[in-house]
Amino acid sequence: MAAAIENHALPFLDRMRDLVQRMGYLGTGARKWREFTEVVYLAITLQRLGETEQACKLLAHPPRRLGDGGRIKVAALRDCFGCPPVSPDP
Repeated sequence: MAAAIENHALPFLDRMRDLVQRMGYLGTGARKWREFTEVVYLAITLQRLGETEQACKLLAHPPRRLGDGGRIKVAALRDCFGCPPVSPDP
């Protein structure tokens, strides 16, 4: 997962505008998990801005509709960020 982020996600995000503008753009639908990639890119952007706690909160409870594959990817990203464990889904 870390290699995929480094090789694909970060170069894509670097081509976008500065981090603060990117956060505003991505934040539109990401907080409701409309698009998995928007949530992931927003979390990465938050983490790169030094807002790791906010990134961890964003990734804390992915919806069940993501399925096991998506939930495993979110868990790997949380692990990469050093996020604390989360309580079971609310």
